[in-house]
Amino acid sequence: MSTLRSKTAVEIIARVMLCVTLLALSVLSMPGTAKAQATGDLLMTTYPTNNFQGTPISVGPVTVIDQTNLNPGGQGNNFSLRIQGFIQAPTTGTYTFETLSDDGIRVFVDGTLVINNFTDHAATIDTGTIDLVAGTWYPILLEHYERGGQQRLRLRWRTPGASGFVYPPTSVLSQTEPVTSAPPPVTPQDERIASTITEEAKRSLQSEIAANQRANSDARARYAATMRCRALRDDADADAFDAECQDVLHKRSVPLQFSGSLLGTSASTKLIGDFFGETASQNGLRHIYFGDFNVTRFEGGDVAATLTARYARERMLGDRLVGTFLSLALTQSDLNDVVDGSRTGYGLSAGIYVVDQLTETLTWDGFLSVGTGRNNLDLQDGGDDISGDYTTTSALAGIAVSGSRMYENFELRPELSLSFGYTDIGDVDITGGTSPVVDAGGVTLGRVSFEPDFIIPLANGRSRFDTKELWITPSVTCEYQDTTVSDTDCGGGLAIQWTANREDRLLDVSVSLSREVLGGDYRDSIGFRLESAF
Repeated sequence: MSTLRSKTAVEIIARVMLCVTLLALSVLSMPGTAKAQATGDLLMTTYPTNNFQGTPISVGPVTVIDQTNLNPGGQGNNFSLRIQGFIQAPTTGTYTFETLSDDGIRVFVDGTLVINNFTDHAATIDTGTIDLVAGTWYPILLEHYERGGQQRLRLRWRTPGASGFVYPPTSVLSQTEPVTSAPPPVTPQDERIASTITEEAKRSLQSEIAANQRANSDARARYAATMRCRALRDDADADAFDAECQDVLHKRSVPLQFSGSLLGTSASTKLIGDFFGETASQNGLRHIYFGDFNVTRFEGGDVAATLTARYARERMLGDRLVGTFLSLALTQSDLNDVVDGSRTGYGLSAGIYVVDQLTETLTWDGFLSVGTGRNNLDLQDGGDDISGDYTTTSALAGIAVSGSRMYENFELRPELSLSFGYTDIGDVDITGGTSPVVDAGGVTLGRVSFEPDFIIPLANGRSRFDTKELWITPSVTCEYQDTTVSDTDCGGGLAIQWTANREDRLLDVSVSLSREVLGGDYRDSIGFRLESAF
């Protein structure tokens, strides 16, 4: 592999990683419902008399009330001013307001006269207290007049539990009352509905990420076969080329293949049937059809049946495989865990995937996809018959670096992978529940994993299978999820798989056992897979 070729591959993988990062940051920083903001100041109006009469001399904002020898419009004596607006209490408790004034001063908070020294006097400190509630905006009015001589005005406060007086920060000041329009209280039923919706969205997102990773793994195998055949052709190894590569390089169609799997884990039991077929065009374009039907029973009693079908078009562009795909998913869930009922949903997604070489022994692949889904809920909760329809939008991305190296007694295939997915749900309109709208938010999933496969060939003996292998796969993994709560877990695991294949590829069988420990939770699984071509 030339230096230029390696640099090009590195540039591509860097760009894909940048796309993944930007996508993650963009969806993680999606804003929620905007609220009206405070202005950060109060309004001060000065008058040419000491009793707030006459045409105002000036009107303008003020953030810190601390004035000495004011001279509004060139008038240093016999003037008055009003400072008014709203002030917010950051915590609940008793607040003490303090003024330093020369001459008269009075302060109203929430209509209560807190400080009153509306007399002619030298610079004097006055204080007053009032109980306020956290988060509430209260009207505040300060009135001050200057008769003659020196002028002084200052306002500070002492919040509950504080040891001294400070100026109120601009974050708690506003000329107009901010429109907070607090959302309605969240009821226990709302929480159950939101939990059910987000759990369903998480399962769908996990399934879609896994489907994309499986599809990329298959594309990686096709890519490896193509590159090996090109190498055999370039080396003029006619015998090996004829044996391995006629179908690969001449793009012959692959008959429809069916397989079945049964996978049991500590959290679910899954029965899967999938199919794969391929046709080829003379121009080198491959048309690939694949999908699966699976029925999963989860630990809490929920059962989900999903049908997924995907169509992909891919071709080799130089030494790089590039494909695009469309996917359709139909889901029917029988819910028996948090609430009883059902969910029916369908989703459409589209994306792109790439497979390319970094070096002669290292390959990278990545995918990007976006999708939308429509869902219908029919639930029973506490005697209420609840229904709702909602739309989801999703974005997924993943990248993996893998390799292969032969040793005397085994083959090593390490893989480092990163996957990310986000589903936005938002508000769900509800009929028949305690609230007309339930905010289900969104679901974010991320996973980083390193898995080196150790593949050990086994003696065939007298068997209908031509090859048998033992796969031993240790792993190190970190997972992040953000649903109704955020959580990050890291750990590791070990998987052991026995596989047997016939040379004509008409029958493949595998049995697997695994244990993964993440954040102290054990995920044990046992699986059986049977694949046959027709």
